[in-house]
Amino acid sequence: MQTFIPKPISASMKVSVPRLTQSSIQKIQQMVPTVQEPIFVYKDVDRIKNIIEETIKNYNLSTEYAVILAAEELMVNVLKYAENGLISLYISDNLLYMIVKDRGPGVHSSILMEAIQSPSFSSPHTLGHGLHRVFVASEKFAFYSDKEVTVFTAVFSMTNGCGNG
Repeated sequence: MQTFIPKPISASMKVSVPRLTQSSIQKIQQMVPTVQEPIFVYKDVDRIKNIIEETIKNYNLSTEYAVILAAEELMVNVLKYAENGLISLYISDNLLYMIVKDRGPGVHSSILMEAIQSPSFSSPHTLGHGLHRVFVASEKFAFYSDKEVTVFTAVFSMTNGCGNG
């Protein structure tokens, strides 16, 4: 039912990154969020990163740095391209789901796919390296985008380490 790709992959390998369906997003959002914060200005990025750090240090998470990196990259993209958005973290079955949603103009899936797959990709919209970093840092990654909403979901395991907190 979940449409994610397995990790690890070679950074030079072209892969199919699944698009999220509305039903997949709704299934995750039926859980109670552990963290849910609006993103309006750049000062929110550091504030939200601190909230996430405090929250995840209580969990068995070997990839704490990856979660913070993904959150920062996705929040900065929201501010660059959509002006505001929402970041939510959901924890269930030893997984941490990070959903970042905005109501910007949307991005064509072919541009998102290239940005996700290519570490050196840069478009006229300067998507840069951020989406590729999130893709590599997360265990599973997927997106949904149309003219009304763009949603990124990154998934991290909480079973492979002793945490840093």
